[in-house]
Amino acid sequence: MTRRLAQLLAGLLLYGISLAFVVRAGLGLAPWDVLHQGLTELTGASIGSMVIAASFVVLLLWIPAPAAAWLRDDRQRAPRRRLGRPDDADAR
Repeated sequence: MTRRLAQLLAGLLLYGISLAFVVRAGLGLAPWDVLHQGLTELTGASIGSMVIAASFVVLLLWIPAPAAAWLRDDRQRAPRRRLGRPDDADAR
């Protein structure tokens, strides 16, 4: 566990350094980094803070995705069950 945590922190440190080099060079940014740079200019916060904030928001939006997929799948199967037709899961 300690080794993996050290690897994670080393990777995040290298990512932060490389992002700083890319921003400082002014050669252009990756799409997500453009979002972070724009949020930085709007809010006045650091680009690192915006990376963390945007990642947190994306993770929060991702959490209900499996539940939404399950509901969508159930809605597709319900009309077939009402008509008495087996769906693919019942046929197996």
